[in-house]
Amino acid sequence: MLSWSNVRFEASQLKRKAERAFYRLRTPIRRDEMRSAIARLTGGGREILFVHASLSSCGCFTPGPEDVLSGLRQFCETLAFPIHPYCYPSSPEEPGPLFDPAMTPSKNGLLTEMFRKDAKSVRSIHATHSLVASECWLKRSAPKTIRTTHRAVLTLPTRAL
Repeated sequence: MLSWSNVRFEASQLKRKAERAFYRLRTPIRRDEMRSAIARLTGGGREILFVHASLSSCGCFTPGPEDVLSGLRQFCETLAFPIHPYCYPSSPEEPGPLFDPAMTPSKNGLLTEMFRKDAKSVRSIHATHSLVASECWLKRSAPKTIRTTHRAVLTLPTRAL
């Protein structure tokens, strides 16, 4: 049975989503604005640019996702994204889904999935915390780094009790 507080909560969530969608449609981000913002953020460029982005949260890009990736590539030699496939078992008793670096899709959105499919991209073989990178033809360090990230020891911050 639905309570009045649940109905109000659901209504406020729906209103928030509608306002965000309307704002994104009302304020498109043009190609020149995007490139200008990236130039300001990177100081004109970087050797490595690691991007963790939600295209849908940024706004409505009028050029499209391909141009967003192209714009990001302009400002770096190596572009990288986290590309988590979330290959976890549904329960402790069941095996996790099979991870294939070439076929397992990204669960981090459209940009990372498009970037993963790019022929110039290299993906790490880590089943839960993959990275994908594309690099300038002059640099060859990214593929080696990406191919060995599964060997890295993952340290997590601990909370003081």
